[in-house]
Amino acid sequence: MVKVPKYQKKIDGKRRELSNVEKGMIIAFFVIFGVISTVSVLAGRPWSTVKSFLNRYYKRGRTSPMIRSARSP
Repeated sequence: MVKVPKYQKKIDGKRRELSNVEKGMIIAFFVIFGVISTVSVLAGRPWSTVKSFLNRYYKRGRTSPMIRSARSP
């Protein structure tokens, strides 16, 4: 069995991005098992997070997030 680190829960209700390691694990587990519920258990993330990440990954073809707009200097 593969030992997977537990994900950090929300702190003060704030969200956090998936790390590059978590993204790679989700993609690899999905390629191997092909079932989102199995991937979510192995990665230690909610089913909805895994599903939305995989949808974005297959739609965009990359794991990096979209460029965020910021205030101009």
